[in-house]
Amino acid sequence: MVHNRYYRNKSVLISMIFILIASCSSGDEELLIEESQVAVEETTTTTTMAPPVEETTTTTIASPVEEECIPTDNSSYSLDTTKSIQRFLLDNGFDPGEVDGYLGEATMNAIKQFQSTVGLVADGDVGPNTIQAMRAWTGCEDITIQTTTTTVAQSTTTTTTVPATTTTTVPATTTTTVPISSGQDVGYQGYISPTNNDFGSFLRSISEDTSFCSSANYIKDGPNKGSDVGLPSIYNLYPSVPSLSSSATTNITSDSTGSFQVTVNGNGDSNYRFYFIEPFTATYKELIADSISVTSGLTVATFSKANLKNGYWFYGYADNGAGGIIKAEGLREFLAGSAVTQEDTAMGDFERIWLSTPTQNISNAAGVSAGEVLYITYLLDTGYNSRTTTTETIDSSTNTVKLNSGNDLEAGDIIIMHDELMLITSKPTPATLNVQRGYNNTAPAVHNQGSSVKELITTTESNMAGVNGYAVFKGNSGYKFSVSLGREGVPSPFQLTSDCPKDVYSLDYIKIFGWREKGKSSVETTDARSIDSVASNDSFNFVGGDTSYTSPSIQASGSNGSFLNTGPKSVTLTEGEKIEFNFAGINKGSREVTFIELEFDMNPLTSAKNQSSRKIVFTTSGGTYKYVQTLESLSTTTSFAANTWEKGYRYILKSVTISDGVSEIKYSSNGVLENLTTDEESTHDVYYLDQFIFSISD
Repeated sequence: MVHNRYYRNKSVLISMIFILIASCSSGDEELLIEESQVAVEETTTTTTMAPPVEETTTTTIASPVEEECIPTDNSSYSLDTTKSIQRFLLDNGFDPGEVDGYLGEATMNAIKQFQSTVGLVADGDVGPNTIQAMRAWTGCEDITIQTTTTTVAQSTTTTTTVPATTTTTVPATTTTTVPISSGQDVGYQGYISPTNNDFGSFLRSISEDTSFCSSANYIKDGPNKGSDVGLPSIYNLYPSVPSLSSSATTNITSDSTGSFQVTVNGNGDSNYRFYFIEPFTATYKELIADSISVTSGLTVATFSKANLKNGYWFYGYADNGAGGIIKAEGLREFLAGSAVTQEDTAMGDFERIWLSTPTQNISNAAGVSAGEVLYITYLLDTGYNSRTTTTETIDSSTNTVKLNSGNDLEAGDIIIMHDELMLITSKPTPATLNVQRGYNNTAPAVHNQGSSVKELITTTESNMAGVNGYAVFKGNSGYKFSVSLGREGVPSPFQLTSDCPKDVYSLDYIKIFGWREKGKSSVETTDARSIDSVASNDSFNFVGGDTSYTSPSIQASGSNGSFLNTGPKSVTLTEGEKIEFNFAGINKGSREVTFIELEFDMNPLTSAKNQSSRKIVFTTSGGTYKYVQTLESLSTTTSFAANTWEKGYRYILKSVTISDGVSEIKYSSNGVLENLTTDEESTHDVYYLDQFIFSISD
């Protein structure tokens, strides 16, 4: 496959002058799919608001403790050109926009963000103190953040029409990480898939992490974290699989230079949250409305574009936390800031995938120990430009690279030689480069004379690239674990822990997502499997793993022959009564049980209902495996909330699934026992599961 692309030549080393001027960057995307009009009941509203009051507070936030932070060595950055400053900012999570040597708004804002993070005056001037802080930055620091809170006085609203109107004004902001509202540690999250614009759901955990053998990996052949496939921060996790709402619609109903409005035509709910794909990404994020106006059957949210990333944003869906996702239709794209080029050639095929530590490449079942951090890096055949070759052999420690030609290479660029990344720190002669070896934790290696030198181009945001994804490793024993992938050409770390089973693990599957282009409602993806040559050598021998791992199980009876597992048997329940199961026969095995899922067949009690089913996910604590739920309300339609069940059905237990993060073991009422992780199937003796039956009558 041939992929043609035009790239600008770079031949001038630009010295940088930092100007003490603050500027605001804005930006988002706009998708003109179709215009839509919503009829609104006529309402007259008078609102009196006191001016906002700004308060500045300083908060010290410790680094997360869920996983060990891996420090980054930034001491060798030259930081003497705009481009090298941009490179530092991009590599360390401060978005400078395109790495082009131009000191624009995005770069200035990223500099200020870094200065504020480390407690310096956020003036955009990269002086000696800022340079010193950049070189000392590891990414594992406790950070001091100054925040400005805008307090808006209570508004007085007078409405002259019959429909009640409520307007809620909140501080203007762009994104947020929201608290979990359901109390579920593990549950289903619904969303609109960025890959096909269809509804989907994933079983997620609030304790997701990046370690290998993570208990957050609940999906066979699926991602390690929800964000790997585009899910936003968790609003609500449901015990049952949510669905797409058929009784409400939503779209962008107004769009101007400085703001836009989203309307939900449905139940007039103020609890909606709104999810958008940011420019040059493939993942949803929530935007917080400046105000939300609610009338009978109508919700109108008004958003400011002031602090949004420049580019074309895409509105995907709304969620009110009740289990019914509302997919956006009609006008769904808007532009924030000035027009940008947000189209590119298609993503290519995988060029290379490799595993490494900071000291060596890992392949062909090389041994690794518990506690080690591995890195996986991927590169597509559209992710680089071939530049030149070396004129002499380069050992693993030299920092000078001599080329046949240095055209189109300059300080701040990243080059690739075999599986090693190098950052160009300076260019003393037209064909000589001074480089930082083993850049981004790749392993320094020996490179022979005539080795190919390629320039990595995926760091330029407007070039199409993989931006997130996941890789699945499969052990010889059948166990599968996923790791999260970041941007193309940037090594993604994962840590091996001693509670993972000892085995030889090989790359079984990899999938990456490219950023959404203007005018499109979905993103491109590329994947590969173990049978593809590009992934065939990516394996490691985990010699420090658990040698005696056992999976969880269910014992049917005690020593006296009595059933260990109990539940309702042919009873009829009404509102206010409890559904109670006690799976005292569960043996946890080597690890703690992370969740249990009950699956029910739903047989209708009358001809007015159709056959259906429901799954319930719950977590356990204290070594007991009980499910107790009060029927606080009964519904006439499908329910996703834990305390609400649909009436008019006989619920028959169909299966019990137990997960410990390594294995998912499914006990079906027909006697079939399945290990959903390894695809092994056998039989079990918990034959009485189908005797657990309860009815909820109309």
